[in-house]
Amino acid sequence: MTNDASSRSVLLFFIDGLGIGTRGPHNPLDNIDNSAPLAVFQDEQPVTFLDGIVVPTDPCLGIPGRPQSASGQTTILTGINAPAQIGYHKQGFPNQALRDIIQTHSIFRQLSEAGVAPITFANAYSRRFFVERPRWVSATTAAVEAAGLTFRTIDDVKAGAAVFMDYTNRFLIEKGEDVTERTEEEAAIVLASLAAQNRFTNERFSSR
Repeated sequence: MTNDASSRSVLLFFIDGLGIGTRGPHNPLDNIDNSAPLAVFQDEQPVTFLDGIVVPTDPCLGIPGRPQSASGQTTILTGINAPAQIGYHKQGFPNQALRDIIQTHSIFRQLSEAGVAPITFANAYSRRFFVERPRWVSATTAAVEAAGLTFRTIDDVKAGAAVFMDYTNRFLIEKGEDVTERTEEEAAIVLASLAAQNRFTNERFSSR
């Protein structure tokens, strides 16, 4: 968020699949230097960390069972307790019940209807997405569509106006896309530029 109240902007940075677990090489937070990450992130009260505030949350959202991506992401992108609404945790892609929640309560749609502009989703979609529209889409994609926003493309990646979900563009290169590999620092510059140009920016990172 910028310091100028007249041009305040928010970046919602979502890391797909990152949670808090036991120590070991499977935990991406375990090797952060001088941070004791598990002690910090498992505190029961909000704590300051790296000039920010860490607030513990319950991914189960009061519903028994293992938290899942579709219902959890729907909650993040709508502010609605999706598992409580449908009565269970839903993995993978949102089903119709979750899509109905997203269609009505998408954060992009809420902001648009409140007159907040401009807003954007920073991730680009591959050419295959537009040519062979998948039957099932992510909660993020459904949320963007609910507001009628334009999807960013590979051309936007080339122009430095979008990031792909893995930041480095390696996934795109593996799929045969004619793009240049990026460093994490180069991707961060692109994302920071988009955040500066928009009142609200959402970005989704996934290493899978």
